[in-house]
Amino acid sequence: MRYDIYVRSIHQNILFIIFSGILFSALFLTYNNFNVEIGPITSDKPVLSIDPELFEDFQKYKLFLENPPYVEIIRLVDTVNLNIPFRIVNRGIIPLSIEKMDYRVRVYGRAALGGVVYISEELLPNRDFQFNIRLHIPIPKDETFINQVFYSNGFINIYLEGVSYLRIGGIPTLKPFEYSIDISLPKMLRAFYQDEDIRFPDGELIVLDIKWLSNGEGINSIRPGQRVTVSITLTSVGDDFEGTIRVYVYKDLVFYPDEIYAGRQYNLLISEGEIKILTLIFESPPEYEFNLTGFYIVIEHPTTGERWMMPNQYPPRLRAED
Repeated sequence: MRYDIYVRSIHQNILFIIFSGILFSALFLTYNNFNVEIGPITSDKPVLSIDPELFEDFQKYKLFLENPPYVEIIRLVDTVNLNIPFRIVNRGIIPLSIEKMDYRVRVYGRAALGGVVYISEELLPNRDFQFNIRLHIPIPKDETFINQVFYSNGFINIYLEGVSYLRIGGIPTLKPFEYSIDISLPKMLRAFYQDEDIRFPDGELIVLDIKWLSNGEGINSIRPGQRVTVSITLTSVGDDFEGTIRVYVYKDLVFYPDEIYAGRQYNLLISEGEIKILTLIFESPPEYEFNLTGFYIVIEHPTTGERWMMPNQYPPRLRAED
């Protein structure tokens, strides 16, 4: 009799372990497959809130110049008004409920505003729930912000971050989300002036090819003091791409951290599927360090933090040759 009880106890423990494993897997998969999808962002009405007296005196033709007067534009604009669509999706295997979402908005890293969206929605597997939030984002007027806008050729970075409050299988948990976009302030002011709506592109930048050229010929190595043109072929997938990127030439150093040697900032508008070629010209040092292996390219999207690095092989990296 005692042996039967012992065997039954072992079976129950095994079943409990199996059931716990299945439940944990279901919870884990559902958590990992809960997504907060944001965009594409559009402008609210009005596109901007502005100072009407300053706008009345502002010379409108300046909005269409190649280099608009950013100081005047920033003084005009009080808020940027955006309509942000959210789609929350349960791609897991068990139902979940979402109670609310906290969000915060930053402009160039500065806290601008925040809020809470109360949802109280249950999502079955493969179901979604959609809603919009409208944001009137205040624009700073200080010198630091003006310099940031000037350096970025009129683009401002809007960064949205937050937390979703979930219950999965009755267990409370949190899931963070984030989203970043570059917005052209002159473009928005032109839309305000012409009473137009704006849809902001949300494409992903893809690096198709990078070539090292000298005197129009492809090269795999570089001598001291040699002039080189970097040719970078890009495209955008999923949507158009609009925003700022930075391209750096790094020194590949042995035993030491790699160093930025040259770089340039580009403000891009690439249609979905369009092929665009950027060029960056630099000259190698007149003398090489003893531990310099070569050079490579890094492309950064400073507003989203996305970073593309050339593979760690020669080629495609450019070998330093005495």
